[in-house]
Amino acid sequence: MSEEENTVEEAKTEKLAIPESYFEDIRKDTEINQFDLKNECAKSVNRTQRYIEDYYQQRRRLKKLELAKNKRIGELFEYYKTDFEIKLTSSQDIMKFVEKDKRYQSLMKYFYEQEAIVEFLDRTIKNLNNKVWLIQKMVDLEKMQ
Repeated sequence: MSEEENTVEEAKTEKLAIPESYFEDIRKDTEINQFDLKNECAKSVNRTQRYIEDYYQQRRRLKKLELAKNKRIGELFEYYKTDFEIKLTSSQDIMKFVEKDKRYQSLMKYFYEQEAIVEFLDRTIKNLNNKVWLIQKMVDLEKMQ
């Protein structure tokens, strides 16, 4: 089994999709308890760390898939440029054939899923950071009253 196939197999066996409970955790973690702002701020910072760790783990998976994708494109590009019975001269024509390859399509399916997960976690971290900022502003307003 090639390195690319191993990467696709890893993607299939690892939990790529985010479980429904994860969304519930995020919803709870982004809520603000207005009655205990000081503790809420400290908790938010700790919660953010969990999502940062998840983000980097998922980002590593995305990079592995990206490397496998680029390797597959290179292999197919070389094949269609030199060994294919039809002489293709344009990169666009070659890419049309590459995109029809079943292994390439399978790899891209997991690549796009993983990319969406990484983007989702990135936005979640930004939302949590905004929450901390908002809590700090709320605490400042409380002090002024």
